[in-house]
Amino acid sequence: MLKALNNSKIDIGQFAIQNSIGGIVNESIQAMSKYTFKIVDQFAIEIAHALMIRHDSDISEIDTIMTHPQVLSQCKNNLDEKYPLLNKISGEGDLVDHSNVAKHLSKNMLPKNIATMGSNILTEIYGLKVVEDNLQDRKDNFTTFLVVSN
Repeated sequence: MLKALNNSKIDIGQFAIQNSIGGIVNESIQAMSKYTFKIVDQFAIEIAHALMIRHDSDISEIDTIMTHPQVLSQCKNNLDEKYPLLNKISGEGDLVDHSNVAKHLSKNMLPKNIATMGSNILTEIYGLKVVEDNLQDRKDNFTTFLVVSN
């Protein structure tokens, strides 16, 4: 987003900078060091994370949760307690973004033994099933975003 803003492909954008459980969003800090921009606004929203699977899958078939590292950080204790046998990984490249994992799952581009986590709105967008909602370790889980322009 900051690259597109810097190249005048967009006029305004937003990105996460900090979460009340997971801390600083390192990808954002690294990107901020490369570009010049103006902060227009900042806001925080409450974040809830759901465990989601393909419609043709069952939780008994799942052995891996693939999602953004911030999601794993924000849900660490609950995942360790409720799903201790599942591998918890971040995807690489575009699959670091849990919405891309959800998209790939919905198109059968990832095996059905993989689940993802994130906002349950992804179930509506990509036709996934919620296994469990509100897996964040604290109910007061907020992420702060910056709105920026060039």
